[in-house]
Amino acid sequence: MKTIAFVLAAFLLAPCLVSDALARDAGVPAIASTVPPSIAIGGLDAGLDVDDVGTAPGLDSSQKSTDAQSVVDAVVTPLPAWVPKLTATVKPAVVVLGDPVAVTIKARYAKGVSLTLPVKLALGEFTELSRKESHKDVGAKDQIPEVQQVFELKVAAYELGDLTLPAIELTALGPRGELVTLKTQAVPIKVRGLLANEPDPKLKELDPPVSVFQRDWLLLYILLALAALGVTVTTTLIINRRLRARREAEKPPAPPTPAHIIALGQLSQLDVDAYLSREDFKGLYHRLSEIIRGYVGGRWHFDALEMITPEIDRSLIRRSVAADIRRRLEDYLNTSDLVKFAKAKPLANDAVDAVSEAKVFIEDTMVVLVPNANPSAPEEDAAPTENSAPEEGSAPEEGSAPQEGSAPEEDVAPEVPR
Repeated sequence: MKTIAFVLAAFLLAPCLVSDALARDAGVPAIASTVPPSIAIGGLDAGLDVDDVGTAPGLDSSQKSTDAQSVVDAVVTPLPAWVPKLTATVKPAVVVLGDPVAVTIKARYAKGVSLTLPVKLALGEFTELSRKESHKDVGAKDQIPEVQQVFELKVAAYELGDLTLPAIELTALGPRGELVTLKTQAVPIKVRGLLANEPDPKLKELDPPVSVFQRDWLLLYILLALAALGVTVTTTLIINRRLRARREAEKPPAPPTPAHIIALGQLSQLDVDAYLSREDFKGLYHRLSEIIRGYVGGRWHFDALEMITPEIDRSLIRRSVAADIRRRLEDYLNTSDLVKFAKAKPLANDAVDAVSEAKVFIEDTMVVLVPNANPSAPEEDAAPTENSAPEEGSAPEEGSAPQEGSAPEEDVAPEVPR
């Protein structure tokens, strides 16, 4: 039985002795393999206690202090270059109950490294409200490309007092699959309530007495007076405008310009030399025809511009115009129609004579007023007369002298058509 027990003990202790020998040949204590890869960031330790080293299997009490020092030296070995660099900020440090606290964690590391935040954080008295994560490439072009990763958290506390926001753990995955746990530093935060004297609540002091509210009608009276004034001013303006419009409507309209003045003005503005230099006889006769037609329509009050020559003649017959005037007008319009529509080409002298003939026709047929010899006589005694005979069949010869006693042309006033 003793032999069997010895064999079993040797079989159980052999692996431990072999691993211890191999570790010592490499220069690293065997207990270092049992320490989790937890690295302190922001002033926190790695969670290794020296007293815990003695509990490791395969070590006796005489090797406790020596092996513990070896384990600590193995843990504080410089970190690999790929481990992210963390910075954390917490704002504000004093908040009102329920207000959010902003926690920003920034990490910078080379490409190929991954940094993650746990899905659910252990925040103690605080509650996570929201989180946001962002990445961006940083660093110069001639340097190793790096990534800046930012975690933005919103947390809130629903308890009053001096609280502590626990350290937040992050897991980094190296380019070769190494895992490293990083921690931020715990931050104290003071949470206060909405009451001003919450540590020692007391009743608010009494306010000083105030006067009793009295109804004041002054503002209402002012508004009513302004409204009445506005209505009065508006009514006055409306009445004044209507009276002015009525007076303007009652004024007689300005007398229209006599037809012969319009026609003579158009003839004086006619550039005959320009038409002749271009040999535009059709344009010249067309303009002369329009002037004569407009004069005839204004003189005898019908729309002659929209009529042909026979229609104009019939309209003049209905108005008892003398036959010689109608013949002169008909001959003039027929000549103009031949040039306009039949492409007749008159001589230059004929064109100049056509302008003069139009002027003579207007001056022979225009209406003039004979001034009354007795100024005190009523205006009905001054009857209008024409230079041409009014009765058909009694046409005077062309160029006949005006009647005896008539005033010169420049001293007479034109008749105002009714």
